[in-house]
Amino acid sequence: MATAGQRAAARAAKYVGTSERGNNRGPDVDRWQEPWGMGYGWPWCGAAAAAWVAYGVTGRESDVYDPRLGNPPIGHPSTAVMAQRARAQGAVIPHPVPGAFIIWPGKHVEVCADYSPDGRTVVTYGGNTGDACRRQVRAYGRGTGTIIAAPPAIRAGSTPAPRGDRRYYVEDVGAAKRTRLYGPWRVKAWRERVIARLPKADRDRVRRVRVGRAYGYEIGPRRVYGPWATVAARDRAAKALANRLGRPVRRFSLPPAKAKGAKASALGKTT
Repeated sequence: MATAGQRAAARAAKYVGTSERGNNRGPDVDRWQEPWGMGYGWPWCGAAAAAWVAYGVTGRESDVYDPRLGNPPIGHPSTAVMAQRARAQGAVIPHPVPGAFIIWPGKHVEVCADYSPDGRTVVTYGGNTGDACRRQVRAYGRGTGTIIAAPPAIRAGSTPAPRGDRRYYVEDVGAAKRTRLYGPWRVKAWRERVIARLPKADRDRVRRVRVGRAYGYEIGPRRVYGPWATVAARDRAAKALANRLGRPVRRFSLPPAKAKGAKASALGKTT
């Protein structure tokens, strides 16, 4: 059974590719901002992160004031407030767990995902990162300007992910036969504008490709699943996926992705 933190990370992953419409607006952005009573159109990384973690705990993104999320809740539109509350409540933890907040106080916040296999990086999902929801590999710890905070309901039942030197994946090889190519476009930005206008369900399945010197994209079934921290966890998922798809899948591993130092200019905006 998934923990509250794992549910929070999975919820965040569903929004990867969601972009603003206008300036800090859009159907999802407005919905994340609504519970705070501040109107709309303000920097929304904190609102998105708070909503995803609330969903992991309560099953509702709007339940951002649930007492299991801290007293007062650690999630907040202001990352400076988040850091202050986390420290006051003893909610700062040394290593990431799924569903925890990774906070750059006064600058940005994202939600930790599966694990940090090398002890220095963490996979995250963040809103208002380049005006969209994105998956990142971030550096954390001493010298990075970050703190990691986990509300009580996220800490319960969670343990820091094991360290290692590989990440483990599953590939649906048969998905390639069900993929359609779009484009190409001579300029990369033209392709990105087309992708941004796609329905969210299609954006989530986009794979960007080069076609000679031009730029295209493919849409088809999801091809790569993961990562998992251990071979055993990956193999259990691979077996279940093969049974669901009715076709063989490929198991593989990769070294940890290089972490992004996340300078202030590369982070999202906060209130």
